[in-house]
Amino acid sequence: METKAFSHSGFCFALKGEVLPGLVLTHLVGKDLRTAERLLDGFFLDLMMVAQDRFGDQIQQAPEPFGFMVEGDPKLRQRLKEALREVRSMTYLVTRNPLVEVLIRRLLPSGEDGFQVVDSTEKLRNLPPGGLVLLDALDLSWESPFPFPTGLDHMVVRTLVDAGASQEAEFWLREQFVPIQVHPRYGFGKHQIVAEKALLEVLELARFSRYFERCRSAHLRWRTHLEVDYVPGTLNVQATLCFDGEDRVLRSADLKRDIPWAQIPDLRFSDVLGLQSAKERLQEYLDWLKDPRGEPGIQACVLFGPPGTGKTHACLATAGEAQVPCIVMGGSEFLNQWYGETERIIRETFSAMQLYDAAVLVIDEFDSIAWRRDQSNEWRAQDQAQVVGELLRSVDKLRKGPGRVLLLATTNQYERLDPALVRSMRMGDHLHLGLPSAEDRRAMLQGLLRDLLETAERNEAVAMTTGLSPADLTELVARARKLAARKSETFSFVHLRAAVFERRHGELEGSVRMDQVTKRRVAFHEAGHALVAFHLLGPDRIEHLSVIPAASGTLGTMFQRRSETVDLMDRRTVEHQMAMLLAGRVAEGFSHPETGPSQGAENDLQEATRLAQFAIGAWGLDPEFPLLSMEALPISLQHELSSQFLGRIQHWIQAAEALARVELTRHREQLKALALRLAEAETLHRPDLIAILGAPEATTHEVTS
Repeated sequence: METKAFSHSGFCFALKGEVLPGLVLTHLVGKDLRTAERLLDGFFLDLMMVAQDRFGDQIQQAPEPFGFMVEGDPKLRQRLKEALREVRSMTYLVTRNPLVEVLIRRLLPSGEDGFQVVDSTEKLRNLPPGGLVLLDALDLSWESPFPFPTGLDHMVVRTLVDAGASQEAEFWLREQFVPIQVHPRYGFGKHQIVAEKALLEVLELARFSRYFERCRSAHLRWRTHLEVDYVPGTLNVQATLCFDGEDRVLRSADLKRDIPWAQIPDLRFSDVLGLQSAKERLQEYLDWLKDPRGEPGIQACVLFGPPGTGKTHACLATAGEAQVPCIVMGGSEFLNQWYGETERIIRETFSAMQLYDAAVLVIDEFDSIAWRRDQSNEWRAQDQAQVVGELLRSVDKLRKGPGRVLLLATTNQYERLDPALVRSMRMGDHLHLGLPSAEDRRAMLQGLLRDLLETAERNEAVAMTTGLSPADLTELVARARKLAARKSETFSFVHLRAAVFERRHGELEGSVRMDQVTKRRVAFHEAGHALVAFHLLGPDRIEHLSVIPAASGTLGTMFQRRSETVDLMDRRTVEHQMAMLLAGRVAEGFSHPETGPSQGAENDLQEATRLAQFAIGAWGLDPEFPLLSMEALPISLQHELSSQFLGRIQHWIQAAEALARVELTRHREQLKALALRLAEAETLHRPDLIAILGAPEATTHEVTS
């Protein structure tokens, strides 16, 4: 866009190419491009009044009238350049001459798509706003009336005329012509260059026309302000149109709309910590969304997984990375108590997406409106069938639409979605966002903590946060920072470990008080668990020990570290796990031989019994029991085997208890040292446990109270 000169009230105004589009997008959204001339009159008057207020003395003393030079600031130029890259416009050529068609195709930029030839303006009715119409007038003199198409608001219309005839036209009329020569005798190259330059200019105007229509449909306008300065020693006033951002234009009718405004999110993929595989998968949709020559239609993907894994965050980052408008709606926002209203909101929301060349629609908690029709009760079956039916029609309609729409839906319950929606060619693509891997957690913790942890501490933090979601990690770091601030200490790994323990332990039970005898018994119980876990399951399995009562009802707890990999349960693993569960009961018997174990082993005994039941009757790990699945048998056969089944369960439990007794007897001194230290400190973390259990043992005798 070149600099254009205007004369107004005896003053000369020069507007750089980006200024007029900036003014149009600031003041004319919701109006019509044909009012741009009146906009300029008002702008020139305002500019002269500002200059008069600030530089009145210089203007009055000047020997000649001042000139006004207006340009856009770098932000305005960059935003306009991005806006024109975002849109894609159609070019329509009205001609019956095949030579004209060949020449225009030759003059258009290479790779320019969206070119269509028609032989009559009657065929230009009902065109989408925004684009370029070229009218062939080579067989007519330029003075002859040509039937201009009507109803093409915001379309750029130009007339193809002979190069020689163009020079004879009035100066103000030449901008409406594209001068060409189909059969040149002389100077073909010169005239071709002029025509090619004129076509490039009108193509840029056509793209702006398309972008203006998009802004008008979405009620978006630019916010700008004018900065005016006087250049000393000259007769020029320098003005700069500065870009401040984008806003929405509200009308009274808009207040009744149920559809939220589409905005371009500020998020980028760099703001999404971890989730590397998910970002690589979403990049495929991103490439299509950013390509202005991408195939129009819809692409859809359902993101599913546990809560807090970053599904909505990834969707917003995809829209932000593509720099396209994004509408985000929760599934419940579509639902309405009035008959037919839910379908209307769905229909209008999906129709709104067709106003954009490229856009993203994110539906959060998609299962709330798209659950399976065969799972509805008799009172809701008809309503749900209508809602899903409207969703199906809306998705199919977008597939045939003029723009590119990316539909991203999130859910925690993928299995509840209606099969007709998630079939191929509709929303068949799905992406599972599970709990983050070790590498993802490392990236997340690095982003959340920056350089606050050493490498070894960061590795330890990654290991002890297995099984936590991105939302859990964010809350965990915030809790650790609050803990450090509460103690007026500099943040360190100690606070992070304490935050992990607080999260796992849960709310404290302040109403429960333990005397020293009970606390000692509980300490021996938990120490028994930890010692057997350390020696049979491995030193990397223990994380925290506590004898602080929790609101859940537990008096003491041992927290194990979750494995990063999938562990298959063989007979040896089951035996060791059961021994660890029963070790607390055995340790209580060691410390209180006169009274024996207490009721504190209730949950341990339940878990050990359940584990033995699965090992024998489901996994087939007992060679002395028939190789079958108890659950698959009829009730009558289960009764016949029940006596033998219970006998084998009892055998496994007694064997596990004996194994726990052997281990605790072998490491009596460690058991006593750990229990006494736990009773004193009430909470021990992994470094304390390793220091005690990893220390060399002396020959000891039986542990007593």
